[in-house]
Amino acid sequence: MTASRAHRRGPSPSPRHVAGALPMTYHGLARTTVPAHPSRAADVRGMVAEHLTRLRLPSECLDDAVLATDELFANAVRHGSPDPRDTITVTLEHIGHELRVTVADRSSALPRPRDTGGAEESGRGLAIVAALSEDWGIAPPDPGTMGKKVWFTLALRGMKRFPGHLAAGTPTEPDGARPEPDGSPVGPEGSPVGPDGLLVGPDGSSAGPDPAAARILPALAVALARELSRRADEERHLMRQARTNPTPQVRRGLVECRRTNADALATIVRRHGWPTADLVGAPASTAALMILLHAPDLDFQLRCRDLIAQATADGRCPGPHHAYIADHCAVELGQPQFYGTRVDPATFRPYPIRRPETLEERRRDVGLGPLDEQMRTLRRGA
Repeated sequence: MTASRAHRRGPSPSPRHVAGALPMTYHGLARTTVPAHPSRAADVRGMVAEHLTRLRLPSECLDDAVLATDELFANAVRHGSPDPRDTITVTLEHIGHELRVTVADRSSALPRPRDTGGAEESGRGLAIVAALSEDWGIAPPDPGTMGKKVWFTLALRGMKRFPGHLAAGTPTEPDGARPEPDGSPVGPEGSPVGPDGLLVGPDGSSAGPDPAAARILPALAVALARELSRRADEERHLMRQARTNPTPQVRRGLVECRRTNADALATIVRRHGWPTADLVGAPASTAALMILLHAPDLDFQLRCRDLIAQATADGRCPGPHHAYIADHCAVELGQPQFYGTRVDPATFRPYPIRRPETLEERRRDVGLGPLDEQMRTLRRGA
């Protein structure tokens, strides 16, 4: 597609969002960091084309993505930091039937769309991006870094659906589910409303490591599964106490439990990676997710979100695990959620949802039931 054709399609180039950082890693992640120099534009175009070719996109969609990325990269080079040592990072993320491309540079100067005459070749980059994309915007840099991010999204029409293993055979939410005070979805005894529940017994204790997994996993993996399940059981016990006897001492105990559980999970992740279902069994992996959702460190949650996204894409974690942590991080970052799993306890309604017209399709892609069904279950357990 030529630049002139894109420009003729042009809706207003004003950014539709200027907000906090969007959730980052999902199925189909690709990232490259290159020097902030015009000579690297061909490398960036090649990376985008190579990655999207693997998704079997129609040629027009691929061309749009390459052209829009090229325009953002050129803007970042032209208007970015003058330091010759600076770099630009280009990230591609495939979320269900949507592609997000983010170009991050080290300059804090925000791009300023401007109208240009048809004969002008400069100043048209953002107008082209707006014409080609479904959505685009500006976001602050990652914590601890300088600069900004400029991103756009494209609808991936004509491509195959999210991998089937994410949606196959996933049960719906357990009865009695309700949101935590922070809006996180939980089951009858505080477990996340997830694909496997937490497999709690009649007394609220977890079922422990999956027996089938225990026969094939090494001793270390079984030990990790038992530790995660034990810690999740302890947290659920304190959550029940906090609901029935909400004294300051009990609440302090719950806060301390969540902190120590998060520290223990961080150690496991640092040494062994995310405790996936194929490593520790589905119940223990879901216990790890519950601990993560209640962890007090958002940076740690963001890092684990990336690990869970990759494990989900590889078939080593259930799809809903990815949905819960992705939504959790989005809400904490002040962004619309993708799957509707976070509920505002004040209104008992989901927090704002990105592109609600395609919500049910995204939920099906990761193995979640309809949102109305989720909300009826939550209200029954309230």
